Amino acid sequence: MSHSFTIKKTDSFESNYELLAEGWHSFEIVNAYDTTRSGDPLETRKGIPMFKIICREPSASSIVIHYLFLDPEQAGRVSAFLAAIGYEFEDGQEINLDVADFVGEWFRGRIEHSSGTDGIVRGKITRVERLETTDEEEVEEVEVTPETSDPLEVNKADDEPPPVTKEEEDEVPF
Repeated sequence: MSHSFTIKKTDSFESNYELLAEGWHSFEIVNAYDTTRSGDPLETRKGIPMFKIICREPSASSIVIHYLFLDPEQAGRVSAFLAAIGYEFEDGQEINLDVADFVGEWFRGRIEHSSGTDGIVRGKITRVERLETTDEEEVEEVEVTPETSDPLEVNKADDEPPPVTKEEEDEVPF
């Protein structure tokens, strides 16, 4: 069965995601894969094993996919990435990598823009380095007591009146 349709070629493509500015950014690894959805090992067309690493840039809430190729000829890139996420190893050491260990790690990565074969410009991590501190803000723990069952009440000044309830609002004479 054949289908007929008209193709309209466009010169530019639009995407629905925010493109990170070129330069250095902090990233958190939020997921990492070494297999396809069907369970087959991730590898290049030439059979080189690879990891698909999902990285989140917190200030822009952007996601960047980084591929780590486990090619002996690219051992320098692999060791640079491992050092950037704090993985300790010795020169010449044989290591076993589990992508699950990458999740939650932070690093700094240099973003450069490149056009894909589909014409869409994407941010690509081209260099990595160790991140000493994360971009996560310290979250203040709020203790909720019976007197302050509303956590927002804990941080209010003592001289501030309590919020007006719906019942009280209905009793206002004007």
